[in-house]
Amino acid sequence: MKDYLLILVCNIILFMVTVAAFHMMQLLNSEYGLKKIQMFNGVTEILINAMIPMYILAMFLIIILVFYYLKMRAKNYGILLTLGMYRRTLYFVTILEFGVVFIISFLGGGILGRVVAWILTEGINQNFSMELSIQSIGIKPYMYSFVTISIIYLISFMAAKNIFCDFNVGKSEDMRGI
Repeated sequence: MKDYLLILVCNIILFMVTVAAFHMMQLLNSEYGLKKIQMFNGVTEILINAMIPMYILAMFLIIILVFYYLKMRAKNYGILLTLGMYRRTLYFVTILEFGVVFIISFLGGGILGRVVAWILTEGINQNFSMELSIQSIGIKPYMYSFVTISIIYLISFMAAKNIFCDFNVGKSEDMRGI
């Protein structure tokens, strides 16, 4: 469970911030239109400029978490292979584990992201004397978040696989020089 906890917490935070950002962008776009958003000093541009570095850092974090997870699970995988489990089955189990963590993170981050968006909306309503309603937002922010994070995961897993293969991580050949 400890192995999953770090991955879950990091993923939930990533999903939470993404869902909240897409909620706020959708809310401001739908309520005030693109021209009036520029009245708020380009809130959409500020959100996008904040999200790009966050996603780059998230990719590095996911790569590090993948290696941490594989390091923690290497003994278990070695035992399963020794007992006769096929590599395909082991790959399927690993993908299934990451998939379940991804879905749980999406659900938890979606709920927390909605709460953060509600808090931000209430703060905007009180401080700027506006009447924004988060109830008018549908499923679009969740779809955008899911697609965005899926792309980030795909890029991160591809990079992790390349690093894993290029440096012979996890093979006895990388120990020859020692």
